Amino acid sequence: MLLFGALFLTLSSPLLLAQSPPKGVETATKRDFYPPGTRWKEKKISADGKSKVVEHVVLDDTEYNSTRVVKVSIGKGKVVKIYDQKTLAFIAHQVGGKDVMTALPHDGRYNWPLWVGKSWVAPFDFQIAKTKKTIKVDKKYSVTAFETVTVPAGSFKAYKVVGEPASNTKSSIILWWSPKINKTVKIAHFRGTKNIITYELVTIPSLP
Repeated sequence: MLLFGALFLTLSSPLLLAQSPPKGVETATKRDFYPPGTRWKEKKISADGKSKVVEHVVLDDTEYNSTRVVKVSIGKGKVVKIYDQKTLAFIAHQVGGKDVMTALPHDGRYNWPLWVGKSWVAPFDFQIAKTKKTIKVDKKYSVTAFETVTVPAGSFKAYKVVGEPASNTKSSIILWWSPKINKTVKIAHFRGTKNIITYELVTIPSLP
């Protein structure tokens, strides 16, 4: 939780360091996420260079901890990732219907609208179920560029969002969100300076 002068925000609200875009700066806001049954494929690239292409399927809208969420089934359906419906920020990773990893209320990776130069800090509770240990994390996000990123699905103009540790974590993340297809097309996770895992869009989402 951060305090700037008299400004106080609750755990559920990312702290905006830039309240509004400068004059003339282009902004982008997400549209409603893809409907249930939508499918696409992503490539998962591990630190050792090994890769695997897996299908993703949007499941029916539902609630998680009284929050409206988007659930995405991965592979054969045993693995499910849960995202906040309003922001598309990450909430939980489940295997066989059980939480394996959670970020509550969510990890704050997106704060709409986006524009180059925007920054915010997202406080959340991170937990890995196996350890049952909860870590209070502050992560600082910045939109650093609107650039072309190339993935197996093609080349996209995308907002580059960099999430860096502000406290209690060594992990960082870089995301590229494309306004054209209303979707994140690439995600790179780091521990320190080491790229530990990357996800790249392989096929454009196909509506049911």
